Amino acid sequence: MAASTYNTTVTKFLLVIALVFFLEMLFVNIIGYVGIILGHRYNHGKIVKSIIISFLLYIVTQVITLGLIFVCGLFDKGIMNMINTTSMIEVGVINKIMFIAIIIYIIYIIFYYLLGKLYFEKGVDID
Repeated sequence: MAASTYNTTVTKFLLVIALVFFLEMLFVNIIGYVGIILGHRYNHGKIVKSIIISFLLYIVTQVITLGLIFVCGLFDKGIMNMINTTSMIEVGVINKIMFIAIIIYIIYIIFYYLLGKLYFEKGVDID
């Protein structure tokens, strides 16, 4: 029913949802690794600092994501209606949001991968 509502096949709809979910989970893992790398650059409280840094990176990135979706909403009335009303979502808006999510998460994954690699190559104190 949802697939016919969004003018797509069930298989395509499920594949897009699975791709977005996979990218989100990969993003969360990479945020965790970057947090561990950055947290272990300190001498005391490495584990606590790793957790705090990972959490803060995640929160900051999600605020940026909400901002990007809001900016997209300024150009697309359907996306803005999803943010500020409880009315029915227009056909095709969910596909746009999924496409935006795929692009955003790929950019985040690449950015945090390169950031983690940069700091890891500088050295990490694992004692």
